[in-house]
Amino acid sequence: MSTTFLPRGWQAPLATTTRDELASDIDGELVVRRPVEVRRGREERTSWPVTHRARALPAGWPIAAAVAGWPLWWALGVQNFVFPLLAVPLAWSLVRRRSVKVPPGFWIWGLFLLLVLASGLALDAQSDRAAIGDGIGRYFAFALRYLNYLAVTVVLLYIGNTTEEQLPRRRLIRWMGALAVSCIVLGAVSLLAPTFGFRTPASYLLPGALTDEGASRVYLAQYQPVLGDPAPRPSAPFSFTNAWGNVLSLALVWLVV
Repeated sequence: MSTTFLPRGWQAPLATTTRDELASDIDGELVVRRPVEVRRGREERTSWPVTHRARALPAGWPIAAAVAGWPLWWALGVQNFVFPLLAVPLAWSLVRRRSVKVPPGFWIWGLFLLLVLASGLALDAQSDRAAIGDGIGRYFAFALRYLNYLAVTVVLLYIGNTTEEQLPRRRLIRWMGALAVSCIVLGAVSLLAPTFGFRTPASYLLPGALTDEGASRVYLAQYQPVLGDPAPRPSAPFSFTNAWGNVLSLALVWLVV
């Protein structure tokens, strides 16, 4: 971070250079910008350029809102829309960069995205002994899922193109750890009140075609006959138990870290 610091009574001479590297410490380079001479008619004054703009929000705030704030979006019933919406400011940040770096083998992920997009051509196909789908809901579901694929791609590229100073990795780990804690706490509560559920606010605001079962009403657990008799399995803050287990197994690693 560039910082302007002038001792009291110190006057810097005018120069053509705009930066004077004074020192380098553990936090990075300490920079003082020399004054720039500005002439308007007969007046002559010295203008000090601004070297730092205060951020209204910290870098990567959409990621924090999506990951650490996931239980809130689940309770509101809008979890399916979170990443596509919050990826927009991240994508804008990438667009404003001169170049965007991609990780090795990124073309494999790009090929996967193309194949998923091409699979949309099979939405109208009918298979023997399979449920017959109709209506616009399946097209909306496909588009929403594909937008989520694109959104997590944007998140990946944003994280990979930010420096440690801009977005400390320890901060990312804390966000993932917060999600792990949410899964553990809600998972424990779901075993105490497995039948508890409620209708989400999104179900009152959005039309039925835009909300699925997991968005219109949420439950703390799912009853499934895994070993014979139906038994509760934690699912909150997700719609399905498998999602709860998958996310917990990944986020728990970062919680331990």
